[in-house]
Amino acid sequence: MIFIQIMNLLIEKTIFNSVRTESELNAFLNAILLGNKNMLSSKQKQTFQNSGTLHLFAVSGLHIGFIYLIIKFISIEH
Repeated sequence: MIFIQIMNLLIEKTIFNSVRTESELNAFLNAILLGNKNMLSSKQKQTFQNSGTLHLFAVSGLHIGFIYLIIKFISIEH
């Protein structure tokens, strides 16, 4: 349980340290929801890489892509 709390604090600290402006927030949301890291600044990428959380963006984008394809497939059927 303590490990999970420490990881939560680390992730919160990483996000807080990398998002200071509205454009940085937009870049973060684009990366975490769509897996598109192109809008992240070099500083943001470095912060997430140093904390070991940069890989979460790829996983999130992959899952969103799958959800999109499923919804698209379902909407074509009906």
